[in-house]
Amino acid sequence: MVDTDSIVFGVAGFIGRSLVAELLRNGRTVAAAVRSGSRERLRTWLIDEGVDQGQLTIVDISPAFLPSRASRLTRSRIIAEVMKRLPAAKLAEQLGVPNSPAIESAAANLHRPGVACRTVAALAAASTPRNRTALTAELSQLRVPFDIIAGSDDPITAPITHPVTIIDGTGHYPQLTHPDVIASLLRSAGSRAAASEGAVTAVG
Repeated sequence: MVDTDSIVFGVAGFIGRSLVAELLRNGRTVAAAVRSGSRERLRTWLIDEGVDQGQLTIVDISPAFLPSRASRLTRSRIIAEVMKRLPAAKLAEQLGVPNSPAIESAAANLHRPGVACRTVAALAAASTPRNRTALTAELSQLRVPFDIIAGSDDPITAPITHPVTIIDGTGHYPQLTHPDVIASLLRSAGSRAAASEGAVTAVG
């Protein structure tokens, strides 16, 4: 597969899925950035719509179910209350990066009603042993090119066979700490996902 010419976020929703479908119908090479649990919904919907997925690569950025289980505090409502009040400058400090438009946007999103609670709830759900096992098994059944991007400080511990790209010096949110690296990796997602099973690539 050649390098990606179209990158789509938010594919869990109808508009995102529809955009992916329209791009594929028009012969574009698409990288769809997904969250845990939305990859199979996207594939099923595209099949139902009769869309050829030959030019599609699915990219999961820091899937929560592959590293070691999050701490009890990280999965608690207490941390949700902290997150929804966290100023952008403090969020940047916690992540160890300068404040930026990406950080400002993330902080503003967490301040929206219910977002912090849903974020923590999703992390807690992905961290349960039952869901970790089920989601990892789902990956083994995936039959379209699939790429995983993770941070070196949030290492993957589950056994997987798909290509993995590790970004050095970052944790669970590389899209905030290294947005330019993520953009570059998404552009080359199609070529990288075609690599041999279990290939691990480290980038700075």
